[in-house]
Amino acid sequence: MILDDVSFTVDRGESVAVVGPSGSGKSTLAAIVATLLRPQSGTVRIDGTDVLTLRSSRLAAFRRATIGVIFQQAELVPTMTAVENVALPAMLDGLDRAAAERRARELLDEVQLGETDTPAGDLSGGEAQRVGIARALVGSPALVVADEPTASLDGRTKSVVADLLYSRLEAHGAGLLIVSHDPEVASRADRVLRLEDRRLTAQLAEVH
Repeated sequence: MILDDVSFTVDRGESVAVVGPSGSGKSTLAAIVATLLRPQSGTVRIDGTDVLTLRSSRLAAFRRATIGVIFQQAELVPTMTAVENVALPAMLDGLDRAAAERRARELLDEVQLGETDTPAGDLSGGEAQRVGIARALVGSPALVVADEPTASLDGRTKSVVADLLYSRLEAHGAGLLIVSHDPEVASRADRVLRLEDRRLTAQLAEVH
């Protein structure tokens, strides 16, 4: 058993960071909250819905509409442009291409990416993570889950991406659950929780 009796909430507009030693289950927790992994027991309630009661097709639609996910390596389609990567989830939800790409360009402008028509495979690590932030916000989610979003970035780029991540999610009123091994990145969250020995505890009451 990786996690045991883990219970917490993230409100809209709130940022919560989860820290802990390697192998403690941080990424497993993030995957469960992002509905990418199903726990053996318990309840995962997001925006009023117990996601464990949803069948796979409904769960996929719910995830696109309610949850944004940011991965450590961005996980973009390398042959698609930045705009196309951001627009894709919106198009899967039925938005027409022109409207989806217009929305994508607005979000890419927010994260200060100038190379919007560049294939994702040609972007730097920091640029790719900016696209990842924009893609996570394209569906106006209630919650964004970010799993080590700055782990592969150098110091200056890490700081810029972290600034954009926290500021953009706050501006959009989305809750943020961020898993990070980096104290500097985690300390920017409204609350910091520590996962260790399969349990989650408050590490710091409030950090600004």
